[in-house]
Amino acid sequence: MAMIGVRELKIRVTEVMREVQMQGARYIITYRGKPVAQLAPLEEGLRGEPCLNEQKMAARAVAEIRALRQKLANWPADLTQSVVAAHWEEEGEVGDLGRRL
Repeated sequence: MAMIGVRELKIRVTEVMREVQMQGARYIITYRGKPVAQLAPLEEGLRGEPCLNEQKMAARAVAEIRALRQKLANWPADLTQSVVAAHWEEEGEVGDLGRRL
């Protein structure tokens, strides 16, 4: 990782920022010869855009909610927790309603 002094950074800030953004360059910033900070590109999720992993997790959650909604659509409205748990156990699914929802 390259080291750059505060004075040099002040002079070359546009060039250095372009290197960080375009090439993924990383710098240790020094003050009076001692390291004080690090300049590095932001991770994808911190750039104000959702990262791909977050998008996949959200899509999976929506799909699970839709599947559950479809599964429950035909059930009577007055089911108790124990009846629902028993039904899930019969189907080999998790029997604890609290963990399931």
